[in-house]
Amino acid sequence: MMEPCLVDHMPSKSFLSLRGEIRDAISLAISPILNGGDPSRRSQALEVLSQLAGYEKLRDTTRSVIPLTVHMLNDGDPFHRSYVFEILSNLARYEDPHGRIRLDLLSIFKRMNDKDPYYRSDSSHTSSRLAEYKELHDAIIPAIPLIIQMLNGRGLSYRSNALKTLSQLAEYGEFRSAIIPAIPLIIHMLNDGDSSRRLHALKTLSQLAAHMELRNAICPAIPLILHMFGDEDPSYVLSVLVELAIYVELRGAIRRAIPPIIHKLEDEDLYRRLSVLKILSQLAKHVDLHDAIRSAILLIADMLENGDATLRLAAVRTLAQLSD
Repeated sequence: MMEPCLVDHMPSKSFLSLRGEIRDAISLAISPILNGGDPSRRSQALEVLSQLAGYEKLRDTTRSVIPLTVHMLNDGDPFHRSYVFEILSNLARYEDPHGRIRLDLLSIFKRMNDKDPYYRSDSSHTSSRLAEYKELHDAIIPAIPLIIQMLNGRGLSYRSNALKTLSQLAEYGEFRSAIIPAIPLIIHMLNDGDSSRRLHALKTLSQLAAHMELRNAICPAIPLILHMFGDEDPSYVLSVLVELAIYVELRGAIRRAIPPIIHKLEDEDLYRRLSVLKILSQLAKHVDLHDAIRSAILLIADMLENGDATLRLAAVRTLAQLSD
C-alpha cells in the first residue's frame, strides 16, 4: 500500500513559508549576477526571471529584484533589455495603478524615440502586448504619439513594428481617436518605393477599417489602393478592396475611384484586364456601386469576341454579376 504523501498534510502556512524562502534564495542568487559579472550569466538570470514573471503566484519572487532589473534597461546588450521588457510586461498586469512597474513603463514609452532602434522596437512591442490588460490602458495612451513617430523611421522593421502595434491597439476603443493622426502617414506609405512596405501599409489600413471611427480618415486611401491593383499582387489588393467595400462609409470614395479603373479595360496587358474584370465583378455585389460600373458594360461586352478564352469567360462572369 502506498504511503500517504507528507505534503498532503502540510499546512498551507508552510507553503507560504516555502515560497518566501524561494523568493529570498532567488534574490540572493540573482542579484549579484545582475549587478555585474559575466554578461552570459546575466542573460541566463534574466531569462529565468522572465519565465518566473509569467506565473502569478511567483510574482513576489520576481518583484524582489525589480529595481535591479529596471536598471538594466540601460544595459548595452539589446537582448538583455528585451528580457527586461518581457519581465515588466508580465508583472505590470498585477500592479496597482500607481505601482512601481507602471511608472517604469511610462518612462519606457517616453523613450520610444531613443536613438537605439532595438529600444524603440521593444518599447513599441511592449505597448501592444500590455494593451490586452484594460487596467493598463491609461499608461499606454501617452505612448501612441511616439509610436506614430516611428512611422517616419528609416528601417523597414522599425516601421513594420509600428504598423503592427497600431493595428493591435486599434482593437481597443480607448485608443482609436489617438490613432487617427497615424492614418495619413500610413496612406502615404502606399507610395513607398518598396513593395513590401506598400503591402504592409495596405494590410494595416484594411485592419483599421474594421473600426467605424477610423473609416472617414481612410477614405483618401481608396484611389491609391485602386491604383496599386495593376502594380501589386492583384489577388491581395482585390481581397483588401472587397473588405473595404463592405463598409458603407467607404463606398463613396470607391465609387469616385472606379472610372480610372474602367479605362484599364483597354490596356494591352491581358493580365491587367483580367484583374480589372475581377475587381468590377466583386464591386458589383454592392447595388450602390452599379451606376459607377455601368459605363464599363460595352467594353466588357466587346471582350466576348476576344480570341483569349480566359478573357471571354471572365467577361461573361462579370456581366452576369452586373445583371443580378
